[in-house]
Amino acid sequence: MHTTPSTEENIDKRIPRPFLLTILCIAFMVFSVFLSILFLLAIFQNNWITDVLTDYFPERAVSPSFVLFFSLAGFVTYSSATIGAILMLKMRKIGFYIYLLSTLIIIMVPHLMSYGNWYASGIFISMAILFALYFRKMH
Repeated sequence: MHTTPSTEENIDKRIPRPFLLTILCIAFMVFSVFLSILFLLAIFQNNWITDVLTDYFPERAVSPSFVLFFSLAGFVTYSSATIGAILMLKMRKIGFYIYLLSTLIIIMVPHLMSYGNWYASGIFISMAILFALYFRKMH
């Protein structure tokens, strides 16, 4: 089979993906897809979720529009993180930037709303550091 020089150059430039990066990307994709599905379900069930929150936390009355907005924001953020993980699995630097932006939003928003948990934030920060270790290998 005859290959053109450009095809041979592309084959030579292919960077092997580290095994740990593969495991990290797949694990994070499973996590973020699961949460994206939960937020998507919350979008369609926002009235029920509002009723449950009102029953269990009567001192913090929430409106259906707040639950809808929060669910939409969570769906978009975790879906973006999933896209970032898929792109990192393909060794693309833009995937790391998308993932990092989504992770910063995931960390900051709960703390700004006074719901933040430093344990959960520490896990997200640790994951970002682990992904950053492979940043130089991405193209």
